Amino acid sequence: MKKVDTYEKFVDYMKDVYSQKFNDYKLTHSESVIDFFNACYNCMILASNDESLAYYSYHIYQLAMDLRDVEADNKESFLKEYWSLIREYARLLTGEYEPLVKGALPDEYNVFGHIVHISTRNPKLIAYTPTLEKREEDIQVQAKLGKYLGKTFADLKPHNIGSIVDRFNLLQFGDDGADLSNYKLKFAKTADEIEEIYSLDINLTAYENGEGRSCMQYDASYFESPVHPCRVYGYDDSLVLAYIVNQDNDVLGRAIVNLKRKEFVRTYFLYGYKDLFERILYNNGLQYNPSCLDGLHLDYIEYGNGFVAPYLDGHYTHAYVDGDHLVINNDGFALDQTNGLSFEVSTFSCNCCGDESDEDSGVLTENDGYVCSYCAENEYVWAYDQWKQEVLINVDEAVIVDNIYIANDALDENGYVEVRDENGMYEILAKEDCIYYEGEYYHPEYFEYNLESIVGEDEDDLKEAKELIGA
Repeated sequence: MKKVDTYEKFVDYMKDVYSQKFNDYKLTHSESVIDFFNACYNCMILASNDESLAYYSYHIYQLAMDLRDVEADNKESFLKEYWSLIREYARLLTGEYEPLVKGALPDEYNVFGHIVHISTRNPKLIAYTPTLEKREEDIQVQAKLGKYLGKTFADLKPHNIGSIVDRFNLLQFGDDGADLSNYKLKFAKTADEIEEIYSLDINLTAYENGEGRSCMQYDASYFESPVHPCRVYGYDDSLVLAYIVNQDNDVLGRAIVNLKRKEFVRTYFLYGYKDLFERILYNNGLQYNPSCLDGLHLDYIEYGNGFVAPYLDGHYTHAYVDGDHLVINNDGFALDQTNGLSFEVSTFSCNCCGDESDEDSGVLTENDGYVCSYCAENEYVWAYDQWKQEVLINVDEAVIVDNIYIANDALDENGYVEVRDENGMYEILAKEDCIYYEGEYYHPEYFEYNLESIVGEDEDDLKEAKELIGA
């Protein structure tokens, strides 16, 4: 066997392998098995950057390991069963079969050995090998996904099958033809109703790839106060929680809604249900607007040194206290914590930009008092003053010399002086690099160029001055 050291070579190798009849391919010999195992291992390494390829090559790799390790007496019967699996996985890996999109068919319905894929004869159907006998005879059965599920999983109810098919069509084909009658849009309005939805143990995410879990999707015991932070949504009649359920009343997605404006701020959903959920929201007259929470009210529930608050999404993520409630805006206390609390903090006006900032984040400067952390980082520098101590001053009040900042009024004390060069342009030099003559510092080139006008015509004075410049 030729060395299989690139992915392309492996694909060619696999195409050759699975195109041969079982009886014609003598994989029972240990040397051939080891070659096959090594090729599979190489492929797994080469395909590791492609998730789908790595998945299939890993399965081939595992099967090849099993083939390598099985005892000689059982190798032929073992090979007869596993060879057909290797053939099917190889077809997925080499592109002869179109694989299912990740997550299109939930793992619990992905039966080992069926090798479910998109039919090569009808791209709107799936194909699979229902039995070992069919697989060994290289016979694939094509069917609608719903029919396959009903036949394979007898306990599945029709509306469950419908939900799975809708999700499959959305992920696999981008098909928006899901039967919306299988779903119902509901609204949680009271604090108890809202907490009930947020307390469900379901993995709602805001990301289409399904990664992450909403930081608020836990029961009250998860947070630092005994009050679930999302209860505060129940204060304002215009602020409600929209959510959809299937026919089993399973929650598939939720979104905070400004009911008066008929707008939602962000959607959270089970993986695969984003498009369906948002389509239902739009069909019910709700529109996306990340600024829609501005001005709405939240219940004000004090706890410790702070108050109960959820993590707010959208463009308005702060609130100020107004009697017994909070008003959402963009200038008050930040509602950006995942522990269910926000703390009342004193603020100050930045003496540089004028914005309000948390007092704890203020930075004291030498000449301007307190400034915000942004200005401290971008508008101020640490510079040496007349006592050769580093102080924080505005960048306009300092100069950079030899890669260090020095206050404009502290050059002399730090051994520097501003002098003119031969072109009459001012330059800051270390005193030791200048010519010092009769109480004045000169740029060496300026001093040499203007020697007679500075020193005069006296021969002795000129001789002394030339010695200073080494002439």
